[in-house]
Amino acid sequence: MSVKLWIVLYTLREMLQFVDKHIKAESSKKEEKKSENEGEDLKKKFALDFAKTLLNDQPEYLVRHNEELFIRRAIASFPYKQSMLWQSLNQSFKTVEFGSPPPAFIVLCNALLGHRFVQTSKFCRTCSIPSAKKRCPKCKISSEQLITAYISRIRRVQPLINAIVAECFEKALEEAKNVDNYLANLDEKSEEYKNLEQNKPLLGVPFSNKNNMDVKGFVSVAGYAPFVNDPPAEKDCDVVERLCNAGAILIAITNLPKLAMNWSCTNKVYGRTRNPYDLRRIPGGSSGGEGALVGAGASPFGLGNDLGGSVRIPASMCGVFGLKPTKDAVSLNGFTPKIDTEMGKAQWTIGPLCRYAEDLPLVFSIISGKSQSEMDFQKIDFSQVRIIYMDILNIWFMENVHSEVLQALRKSVRFFETEFNVTAQKVEFPLASHLYEIWGALGFGTPALMLKKLDKLRHQIKQALGDNGILLLPTWPTLAPFHHQDLFTSMNLAFTELFNILGFPAISCPVGLDSSKQIPLSVQIAGPPNSEPLLMAAAKEIERGFGGWVRP
Repeated sequence: MSVKLWIVLYTLREMLQFVDKHIKAESSKKEEKKSENEGEDLKKKFALDFAKTLLNDQPEYLVRHNEELFIRRAIASFPYKQSMLWQSLNQSFKTVEFGSPPPAFIVLCNALLGHRFVQTSKFCRTCSIPSAKKRCPKCKISSEQLITAYISRIRRVQPLINAIVAECFEKALEEAKNVDNYLANLDEKSEEYKNLEQNKPLLGVPFSNKNNMDVKGFVSVAGYAPFVNDPPAEKDCDVVERLCNAGAILIAITNLPKLAMNWSCTNKVYGRTRNPYDLRRIPGGSSGGEGALVGAGASPFGLGNDLGGSVRIPASMCGVFGLKPTKDAVSLNGFTPKIDTEMGKAQWTIGPLCRYAEDLPLVFSIISGKSQSEMDFQKIDFSQVRIIYMDILNIWFMENVHSEVLQALRKSVRFFETEFNVTAQKVEFPLASHLYEIWGALGFGTPALMLKKLDKLRHQIKQALGDNGILLLPTWPTLAPFHHQDLFTSMNLAFTELFNILGFPAISCPVGLDSSKQIPLSVQIAGPPNSEPLLMAAAKEIERGFGGWVRP
C-alpha cells in the first residue's frame, strides 16, 4: 500500500473525530444563532468539503483488492455509524455519479457508508428488456454494445458481491456480433422481419442463470463440492433452451447455497455472496446470486428456482421483482440434483427475477411456453379486484414482523385502497400456523390429519381470494439479515413457503428503501392458481406507486 494512501486513511480518521465534534458544537448553538435549515446546510457543507479533499488528494489512484479490504476493516474499527458526519455523507453521496475506473475516494466513502456506489453506463442501470430490445438502428445501440456494457458492469461488481460462479463473456460477445450481422442484413420488408418480435422477442438481450439449472458445457455444481468434478451438461435445461430460442444471450451463471438449501447464499466451493445494498448483509437465498446480480444492475433479468421462497426472498432483499409461478407452470427438466419425488415436483418452481415489472410477462411467457397475449394485463381494472391482506401467521418460533416491514405492507394496502377506491380486508388463516407440520408431512410421510388441514387451508384461501383477488403480505418478516445470522433465519420463510405448499403463484415487489438503513423493503402479492397476469399487473401498479427498483 502506498504511503500516500496511508496518509489519506489516517487523515480520514482524524477528520471524522474533528468534524463530528465541530458539527455537534455548532449544532448546539443553532437554537440561539441558527435556524434548523442552516444547521442542515452546515452538515452538507462539511460532507462536500470532505469529498473535495479526497478528490483533490488523489483522484486517479486505483485501489487494489487487498488495499480495499484493509481500508474497509480499518475504517470499521471506529464507530463511524454513530457520527453525525456519517449521517450527512449517507445523504449527500446518494446522487453522486462516479465514472470508470473507481478512484480511491469512492472506496473510502463506500467503506464509511457500508454501501456500494459502483457505476458504469447509465443505460446498463436503467434499461428494461423492452428498452434493451430497441437497439440499432433507431437507438444506435447494438447487441454487442449492450452485452459489452453488462460484461463491464459484472466485472465491476463481482469483486464486491461475489454473485457469479462462471462467465460466458466470449461466447456472449460472439453471439451478439452474429445478432448484429443478422439484423444488418435483414430486409425490413420481409416476413421474417415482421415476425421477428413474435419469434425472437429477446433477440440479443443478455440474461443470467442459477447454477443448479443445466447449461451446455458447464457443470451444475449447485454449491456442492462433490459435484465440482462432474462432467459438463450435454444440453441446456428446458427454460434456458427456451430463452435462447427466443434470442436471449446467456452471460453469467450465478451462486447459490449448497444444494439450494439455505436462505443465505454461501458455500464451500464459491464462497459468500453479498447484498449489493449493504455488503455486510445477505442477499437472500437460495437464488442469492441472481438477486445480487440483478439488484446490482449487472443483468437485465435472471432465472432462479423457488422452494420455500428461493426466488422471492432474494428478490425482496435485493430490491427487485421475483415471481414464483403456479405449480407445474414451468418445466423442471435439467435441474440439479434431479427432482424425482412428488414432493419436489409439487413445490419446486422456476421463475424470473427482474428489475422492472414490465419485463415479467415476456420472460414468464417464454419459460412457461404461453403466448404473450395470455400475459396481457393492460385491461385489468383493480377497482373490480378483491384486495385482502395478512400480517401474521402465529408460528411461535418465527420472528415477529418488524415495524419497517409492517409499515411497507400497510402503505401498499393503502395505495390500492386510495388509488382504486376499494376497501381492503384484513384476513387470518389459523390453519396456516400448522404450516411446518404440513410441510413435514408432505416431505416425510402422509399423515391423514395434516393432508386434511392442507386441503382445508387451500380451500379457505381460494375462497377468500375468489376468482379475481390478490393477497398482500410480507415476503420476509425482517430487513435483510447480517451475515452469520443463519441459525434461526430459516424459520422466517413461512410467508413464502405457504404458497409453495399450496401451489399458488406469488410475486415479491420492491417498495422502496428503509429510511434509516437504506436497504430494500418489499411486499408479497399472491393469487389463486394461474393468476400470474393479475399478479404481474399488481406488481406494475406497485412499481408505479413506489418507484420500483432503486439503484444501490
